[in-house]
Amino acid sequence: MTARERRVLLFLFILLFSGILIEHHSKVNTASSGRVVISQSSLTQKININSDSIEELAGLSGIGSKKAADIISFRKTYGDFRSFDDIAKVKGIGSVTVNKNRDKISFE
Repeated sequence: MTARERRVLLFLFILLFSGILIEHHSKVNTASSGRVVISQSSLTQKININSDSIEELAGLSGIGSKKAADIISFRKTYGDFRSFDDIAKVKGIGSVTVNKNRDKISFE
């Protein structure tokens, strides 16, 4: 094997290896259904507790559509939430749920 053939083989090996590395690092986590799974912590936009919809509120940890509807009903009755303590006043939502979502909630 000539020196030139060795260089070509080395180049092809490096090209192949770098392609494998790139593919490995660019894979996304998929659920068994084939849908892309995006963790809530990876999202940068916060949920506005005072204006977002049931669907958006239900995206919070420990909040389903029922509790999201309760949040909306509470804010219609008592006005905007001003603090995390106010959120804990909603029936079925305690301080544990509020604390899990502190970094995901905005008030404006």
